Amino acid sequence: MNTSNSVFSKLVYLRLESLCSLGEVFCDPSSRCSLENLGKLLIKDCGKLKSISFPRKSKLCNLKVLSVSKCPVLTSLFVPSVVQSLVLLEKLTIYECSALRHITEEVEEGNDILSSIPSHSYLTFQKLRIIKIEDCNNLEYIFSENLAVGLVSLERVEIQCCFKLKYVFGSGKKRNPAVYRNEKETNIINFSNLHTLLLSELPNVIDIWPEYCRPHLPNLKRLYYHKCPKLLDSCISKMMTASNLPQETTSKENQIPCFITNTFIQLESLTLTDVRVKGLFQIQMGEEGGTGELLPLNLDINSLHLGNLPELNFIWKGPTSFLSLQKLETVKIYGCPKLKTIFSISVVTSLPMLMNLGIYTCDELEQIFDLGDARQLQTLYSSQQLCFPTLYFISVQNCNKLKYLFYNLSATHFTSLKYLKIVECSELHKAFGFEHEADDGGEEQTAKKGEKLLLQELRSITLKNLPNFKEIHHGFKLKGIVEHSIEECLKYSPSLYLNPDM
Repeated sequence: MNTSNSVFSKLVYLRLESLCSLGEVFCDPSSRCSLENLGKLLIKDCGKLKSISFPRKSKLCNLKVLSVSKCPVLTSLFVPSVVQSLVLLEKLTIYECSALRHITEEVEEGNDILSSIPSHSYLTFQKLRIIKIEDCNNLEYIFSENLAVGLVSLERVEIQCCFKLKYVFGSGKKRNPAVYRNEKETNIINFSNLHTLLLSELPNVIDIWPEYCRPHLPNLKRLYYHKCPKLLDSCISKMMTASNLPQETTSKENQIPCFITNTFIQLESLTLTDVRVKGLFQIQMGEEGGTGELLPLNLDINSLHLGNLPELNFIWKGPTSFLSLQKLETVKIYGCPKLKTIFSISVVTSLPMLMNLGIYTCDELEQIFDLGDARQLQTLYSSQQLCFPTLYFISVQNCNKLKYLFYNLSATHFTSLKYLKIVECSELHKAFGFEHEADDGGEEQTAKKGEKLLLQELRSITLKNLPNFKEIHHGFKLKGIVEHSIEECLKYSPSLYLNPDM
């Protein structure tokens, strides 16, 4: 009796683990067993598994979770005919499959690599929410373009430690006009649910999207790029094309990427380390003579982490009094040798939630806050607004062009500061310095009169290897309750910083 149609038809959960001799899961790919109720498939530590070999006519219409790990000789997961049935797949995780070349087997057509899936393939992965792939060193891309456009439910993408990966979505092959004669030159990929995009330790990744595709990411909240040294500037700048704000492209800076867009207003965490980026937030007013008024841009970002960015030369470029960072809590910047300033004066009054500030090894850094505009500086003084009411931790190290930690900005703004650490800043003169310290007026005089109120919450201070350092703030002396470590600061004698009763 032929019972092949009913084989495994009621199977809901399948776990295969530590089967060291397993070569195939299904030995007969032509079998007609359906697997129609299989909801979860886990395969782990099967050292000889070469192929899952799903039956070509199997229906995986209820598969929601697929996890494959530690299968070092597995080269692909699906054939195209099986992919069509994965309409409910929600989570795909692949770890330590060193021979994996394709998630979906594909066939050559002319000069293009195309999945042999019908034109309605956009329905294929419509429920897929989570993709996690790690330590798959032969994988060159995740999904082809015609599969990627169907990822309408995608929420989280995490790709790590894939040595040969060049593209995330799309294979990098140019389109064959004969095949795509009815397609637009540029396609919009709508990832309207994507909230997390993490790419880490991908030394050969060039692009996330095909060159003819533009992503739309209206709900992206966490963006993390780490050790992706070949990632193109153009890839990053694509992420702002769905914005209502124009991007600036000049002959001098025609590849500077910009993150300033409506796409990124909701971004909560931005981490860029070891990637090629020249600037972050940039906007221009538009064409000369334009009458449109630019409304303040309020970003939701609460964490900014920038590291080892050798080309970064600005964080914000554009109109003053425009950018607002009301929710920013943590800023950590290191290894940015071309960066001269961190924030403009227009941002100083929009950081009420900033709590942690760390800046390390920025060789050209001259000012943390650029307060060069005299008119705006006077406005800041007259407003009597407290700029940093929650900032409690400041650490600055190896910034040898920095002469003042904060220039023309009184310590009266730092009412919550508890920990101050400054190390290896050879040109630093003062923590708080002023342009006209000899004058009787201005904010410095206010600080003199209220010196007993300065840095009242300070509990720990570390000053180390500062050969030109003279004082923290004019007339300021440490209180007895402050734990202090001061080393190799030859111009900063105890009589300058210790109260007589200490």
